[in-house]
Order: sequence, then C-alpha cells, then structure tokens
Amino acid sequence: METGIFDIPAPLLALIDTALAGFLPDTVRLIFWGIAAGAGSMGLYWLTSPQKKLEQAKQDANAARQAMSSYDGDFDGIFPLMVRSLSTSMRHFGLALGPALLGSLPVIFLIVWMSGSYGYRMPEPGDGVTIAAVGQSAPLAWTDETEASAENGWTVNWPAEGETLLLTDAGGDALLSLPLTHPVPVRHKRVWWNMLFANPLGSLSGDAPAEAIEIGLEAQVFMPFGPDWMQGWEALFILVVLIASVAIKIMFRIR
Repeated sequence: METGIFDIPAPLLALIDTALAGFLPDTVRLIFWGIAAGAGSMGLYWLTSPQKKLEQAKQDANAARQAMSSYDGDFDGIFPLMVRSLSTSMRHFGLALGPALLGSLPVIFLIVWMSGSYGYRMPEPGDGVTIAAVGQSAPLAWTDETEASAENGWTVNWPAEGETLLLTDAGGDALLSLPLTHPVPVRHKRVWWNMLFANPLGSLSGDAPAEAIEIGLEAQVFMPFGPDWMQGWEALFILVVLIASVAIKIMFRIR
C-alpha cells in the first residue's frame, strides 16, 4: 500500500476505529473523531503558542484600538495611532500564525484518513456495482463474466467473502481487484499530490491502458436531511471539530 506524508498515522487510526466499531455505530464514531480532532488541534496549539506573549499582544492591540477610537484631534495625530493599532494587531497575528498552522495538523491527518474510511459504503456480496475505465486505450477483461453497461463500462456482482474478481489488461496485469481493501471510488495513475496523501487502493502503473478506474460506490449518509453536501461525513465532522475546539478554548482560556 502506498503512503503519503499525511497517511503516516492511518494504520493506528484504523486500528482504534476497528476496536471502537465493536460497540459504537458509525455516526457516534464520527462524532468521537471530531472531538478528538478538535481536542488535538487546540492542545497542540496551546503547547506551541507563547500564551503570555499572546495575552500581552492582545491587550496592546485592544489599547491601541481604544486610543484610536477615542481620539478627537486633527488628522496628523491619528496617523501614529493607526500605525500602532496595525502593528500591534500584526504582532498578535504573527505570534499565533505558526502555532495555528501546527494545530491544524491533527485535523488534516484525520480528514485524509476519514475520506478513505467514512466516505463510501462497501457493497454487500451480490450487489450490482458499475465499473468504468476512464481514458481506456486498450481492451480490458474480467476474470469472470460481466454485463456491459456503457462504453468502457461494466456492471459486476460484488464478490462474496473469499472470492476475488479481477479487471486485467491484455498482459494479465490486474488494474482492479474486488472486493476492495478500502471503500474508495477510484483508482488512478499516480499524481503529484499522492506524495501528501496516497490512494488507499494504490496507483495504476504509468503504462496502464486507462487513466483511472471508477467504482460506483454509494456515499455514506450521516445526516439524512438538507442538501447532498450536508449528508456525508464532512459536514458533521467539521461541525463537531469547531464546537469541540471553541469549547476547549473557552474552558481552558487558551489565547
């Protein structure tokens, strides 16, 4: 399996998630990961940020803004106050920027892992699933009979446990193996961003006779209301992360 920089903690996250799956449903686990991401983000920010300097910078910025708002003189006198207000605000921003970027890492790590674990539902054995080859340049074949559904496309019955269904090129090299190891709807040739986060299914070889293989998986629904973009894992996860982060910031008075 290929690994990108942001995939490094994925095996540990998957191990924990598998253990939690024994007694927690998907939605509860999703909320758990959102809380964990928010707590990890704020904890890392707190550890790496100069809290005393941030508090002083905040006070200086507030004092500068108050001095400027209460000024009642000519324009020449307001200019130094404007410069002071801007410089104190920029100092506060500069002190917080680095720790804030570091604090975002737990959220990024979890988003990368969850996109390949919570985005789509794995089909049940016998379910009909559409498979399409994008940019196909040579004939492809399955190890079992399939039904053609469109140009460069097929409908296959999802294999039962212990069975394997392969899509191969003319040389017999496998481009796709069913059932999947992860519920990911596409396998494609390697691109530059795979250095950061790899496809859990791996990449097609550079000389493969297709640019990508698309698998018609069903998206998981966590909130059965609202527009489509609200129903997946992303909206609920980000909402929980924000709530957890703000709650921890207030509770522990993090600057």
